[in-house]
Amino acid sequence: MSTPVEELVLSDPVRWCRRYQQLGLLVHVDYDHQRIIRPVNDFAGAVTMTGELGEKVRARLAAADLPLAIVGHPRSQSWTFLTATHAGRYDDIDLFARLFLRNVRVAPRGGCIALPSPIDEEMHWRAWVVEPSGDLPPMGLVVAATLAAVKL
Repeated sequence: MSTPVEELVLSDPVRWCRRYQQLGLLVHVDYDHQRIIRPVNDFAGAVTMTGELGEKVRARLAAADLPLAIVGHPRSQSWTFLTATHAGRYDDIDLFARLFLRNVRVAPRGGCIALPSPIDEEMHWRAWVVEPSGDLPPMGLVVAATLAAVKL
């Protein structure tokens, strides 16, 4: 039988997960690691890049008045842009290679993205640069802004 303190610790990622779900993010708790996971599929994608490039991409997307959700990774100084879709030419190996050479990674379909969770706050692994507000930009717009920012 668990104590109230253990129940509180176990419920923290669940509460965070429910909050994300209320914002429309399809997420679940990975109980083994106390993480909140967002699967990458036809309806959910992610693009990770250096924080320096991320600033440029965020500025381009904000200028277009697009809603954003960006996860920061303090230790690697990188950012992950969450996207609404993962479809079309973003499975193109040539495009992946060109982006990869500039330290940009498109999360592969079937993969997953860890979102900020209580354990991340403790360990300083992940934090919101821009918290989700509901909608997310399409993958195509994030990739296009990234390509424009690196002039590919």
